[in-house]
Amino acid sequence: MRRTWSLWFATSWLIGCGDVKGMEMADARSADAAVNPCAPSQCLLLDDFSGTSLDTAVWGSVVHGGATATVSNGHLTLQLPAAIDAYADVYSLIGFGAGTSLEASVTFSPGQFYDHKAVGFSSGRIGNQCDVGETDAAMFRGQDGDGYIEAKAANAYSCNRTATMYPGATNKLQIAWSADRVEFRQNDVVLAPVVSNVPTGLLPIRFSAYTYTIAPTSPVQIDIDYVFVKR
Repeated sequence: MRRTWSLWFATSWLIGCGDVKGMEMADARSADAAVNPCAPSQCLLLDDFSGTSLDTAVWGSVVHGGATATVSNGHLTLQLPAAIDAYADVYSLIGFGAGTSLEASVTFSPGQFYDHKAVGFSSGRIGNQCDVGETDAAMFRGQDGDGYIEAKAANAYSCNRTATMYPGATNKLQIAWSADRVEFRQNDVVLAPVVSNVPTGLLPIRFSAYTYTIAPTSPVQIDIDYVFVKR
């Protein structure tokens, strides 16, 4: 049976975050039955999008060019039309630092050219290449049909290809961010860690998509079933 927990915020020193001061959300929405969430003492953010709209106490959003960000049927959905310069960006109102990890169940629309999609820790919405847009990040991204993992600090970046013309499928994405590396898992498969250009400071969680100045051949969509962040 799905439960909804109360939300509360408190300023705290995040345990294990290398003396990073941030905002902690210790009690958040319970997750879907398929989720193995962190213990309440470890959980910093937990949302299964079980409501009918985005919780504006937890998330901010910006859309442009006919894009939408909606919540229904237990999913957060970002959808962009097959048009130029559309974007949708959903981001947490609190930041997280080294010593935290993220897990999300995400479905990307199939790979195609001129689509750009991202999930993870990021200072800003994505652009059309790894060297533009966000200045600091640790995230999965789809870019012109291919899949990448990215670590970025003060605009210096490491962007490693993981898939060519990725299929449209649901994936469990995990990012563990420490002071000297970012470790990525996709469906429990360990990817090579990124050890250069590791971000510092606090970054929000971000779900972001962008269509660029050349329109994609079909609409772009990201569906998020759940997300949680823990120490």
